[in-house]
Amino acid sequence: MRFQDLFKKPRSPEPLPVEGGILHRKYERFKGILASNNTALSIIADLAHMVYQERPFSLAHVLKQSRLLIREVFSMVEDLNALTGTRYEDLFDIAEAISEAILSELRKKKRIEESALVLPLERLSLEDVEEVGGKAANLGEIYNRARLPVPPGFAVTAYACHHFLEENHLVEKIEEKLGDLDVNDTEKLTTFALVDAGVVTCSTVLTVAAERLTAPELTE
Repeated sequence: MRFQDLFKKPRSPEPLPVEGGILHRKYERFKGILASNNTALSIIADLAHMVYQERPFSLAHVLKQSRLLIREVFSMVEDLNALTGTRYEDLFDIAEAISEAILSELRKKKRIEESALVLPLERLSLEDVEEVGGKAANLGEIYNRARLPVPPGFAVTAYACHHFLEENHLVEKIEEKLGDLDVNDTEKLTTFALVDAGVVTCSTVLTVAAERLTAPELTE
């Protein structure tokens, strides 16, 4: 190579094949893989930030992001097979199995065991944390284990809350609204919370729950 050749401008790249040619179609498929991969990585980063940066999120948002991620994965598999003459067809079944496993886990609803609607603090301990929450369970622990005085009171159980939401058909309404809610948008989140609180407040409390909440042993 001559020294002066180092300073010559590089030749212009060859023009892409005309639209419709086999190389052009392969090029478009390759671009599709790159685009889907970038989108998939962005979704994965969003999901990771929820965990490691302790960002607020809803299950509906995780489901939505997971479905978008699955769509991009299948798009990549489709483009890859188009590029290679269906050399990797088995990836469709593998992606399907992984996708179904992920979605089935996310769709699982935690089963709320039937229990009392309300429980007095003196009957609680840390073993009841999933049923009544940490604050009430800790107060019960202080009273029962440490034998220290605590204010008189009671806890409304998770079963009572679940029963209330189910009886008033609020679960479907709330999940529908959460589906398109960006929990990082403080203004929209506040509006949603206010509207949702209004819906809950206007709902009917079960008669049996109302009777338990006003029972003498809880109100004395």
